[in-house]
Amino acid sequence: MADFYSARSNTTPPLQWPTFTPPYTEIGLSLGFFTRSFTAAVGRSPQQFIIDRRISRARAQLRDSSLSIGAIAFECGFSSHAHMSFQFRKYLSITPSQLRLNRSETADESR
Repeated sequence: MADFYSARSNTTPPLQWPTFTPPYTEIGLSLGFFTRSFTAAVGRSPQQFIIDRRISRARAQLRDSSLSIGAIAFECGFSSHAHMSFQFRKYLSITPSQLRLNRSETADESR
């Protein structure tokens, strides 16, 4: 395959994802055991825990910064503005734009 790309100089090879070894495998745990143990200790799955942390961080940035919603989504680990909006609607029943608008309206009322 590499020969195909080198023969066509105007075509670049596809990006390769970096390899990643999950930390639980380094201590000899299976994914299932880690997930069950994490859920028992924290009260939610690892995936839900990460989503909760991302939403919490995004809410704080929406409240405290003037960054664009897309930039906040990227900084908080969401794959896109749309992904962050979907998660906000799913868990908070409000979009990031509505949250930011409510924040600015509240600030105007307090003046």
